[in-house]
Amino acid sequence: MNDSRCAPIGVFDSGIGGLSILRALRDRLPDERFIYLGDTARLPYGTRGDDTIIRYSHECARFLIRHGAKMIVGACNTASSIAGDFLAANLPVPFVGTVEPSVSCVLRAAVSRSLWILGTEGTVRSGSYQKRLRSHLPSSCRIEALACPLFVPLAEEGLTDGAVCDAVMDLYLAPVRASAPEAVLLACTHYPLLAQAISSYLGPTTIVLDGSIAVAEAVKESLSLINEQANGANHNDNRRGSLTCLVTDGAPRVNRLAERFLGESQLQVSVVSIDNEEQ
Repeated sequence: MNDSRCAPIGVFDSGIGGLSILRALRDRLPDERFIYLGDTARLPYGTRGDDTIIRYSHECARFLIRHGAKMIVGACNTASSIAGDFLAANLPVPFVGTVEPSVSCVLRAAVSRSLWILGTEGTVRSGSYQKRLRSHLPSSCRIEALACPLFVPLAEEGLTDGAVCDAVMDLYLAPVRASAPEAVLLACTHYPLLAQAISSYLGPTTIVLDGSIAVAEAVKESLSLINEQANGANHNDNRRGSLTCLVTDGAPRVNRLAERFLGESQLQVSVVSIDNEEQ
């Protein structure tokens, strides 16, 4: 593509949780074109081995690059935690994941005493957040990480309050509440839909941090560098931004859940195969 300013931003996730980051991106960059790829045929990534997660993430990124993406956003905490360094080093376009922006979000909140990281099994197992935060936070700061896998179906089914939600909160967060942490970091793109329930359960003395906004700001900053290199300030084809939404399976389900995550109804979703394309 001759003018990179007109090229789309590629966003991928193992499923639909990344739509929450896409929502933040579109709010801040309304004139940009986006291609979203949900690898729904192979979800969840969170329970996969590291080599598999790296391979799946690389395949998603390369698919988006073949379709003209000028940068890649890993809108998946598991993929960013485990494959982020590999993608940043091996893709021919800039890569923005969730880890570094979320760490910045914690630092801006001036957390200094105690922090719990809530994420998928893969994100917690990777230790990426713990390692990066440990290098920035005071040595006396207590950092814990907890996998909360049932938060994902709660978010997708809209069970953000009521008896079922309360029971799951108690199942996972009882030890967190007992420790009275200064803050918790939502290190999964599904979890922001449960932010109010999590905050209510933990109480007013615990800050609930959502990194999705920080990711969007990091993308905006990276995009400004791309535009400077293209000798222009902004997207310049005088058209309002657009969204192409692709999944590898289950388009009707994504259509049903899109409004919950993206705030947009009647989303046009197409099913694609990334395996059959030439790698």
